[in-house]
Amino acid sequence: MRLFKREDYLEKIRGFYRDDETIKVITGVRRCGKSCLMKTIVEEIKDGGVDDDHIIYLDLDRYGFRSVKASDQLEALIAPALAIPGLKYLFIDEIQNVEGFEEVVNEFRNEGGLSIFITGSNSYLLSGELATKLTGRYVEFEMQTLNFREYCDMALAAVSSRAGEKKICLRAHQGWCPGSRLPIGHHLAGASRYRDKGP
Repeated sequence: MRLFKREDYLEKIRGFYRDDETIKVITGVRRCGKSCLMKTIVEEIKDGGVDDDHIIYLDLDRYGFRSVKASDQLEALIAPALAIPGLKYLFIDEIQNVEGFEEVVNEFRNEGGLSIFITGSNSYLLSGELATKLTGRYVEFEMQTLNFREYCDMALAAVSSRAGEKKICLRAHQGWCPGSRLPIGHHLAGASRYRDKGP
């Protein structure tokens, strides 16, 4: 499934890709596109020449990882990566599912050699309380659902790719949220006339 690039966010995050001293925290409401943004980052890192074995991706909302609820379980999944030489990239999606995740993240950041990216969507991560738990350096990127320009860009990308209905990997149910199934028809042909117009 093709990923739609959220350039407004990627431009802010790219400078931190190789930073193993700063934890990258992506927050936002559920289904605003956090997972797809992180997958886009993975693609860009691979395109930059990083081998697959230097990328650890844990989606804690997916089958196989949903049982990971304790900090020691999470630690056991990450620990083998330390034996790999060079800079590694650790991605943990929906990290709030693990109780005490802060200690684990802090621990591996202190080890060095891991560029860490995490996402979360519950009230704890969105409340700003994360600063009291992540004792090391971190930078937060708060995501929103698609704005109108992004919606039009995504729709037009689907039109240029294929006529008919196309699902682009930005999950959501409907409206401005990423992942909607977009009805592709003649009415989208004029979308570019409006997408760059301000209020």
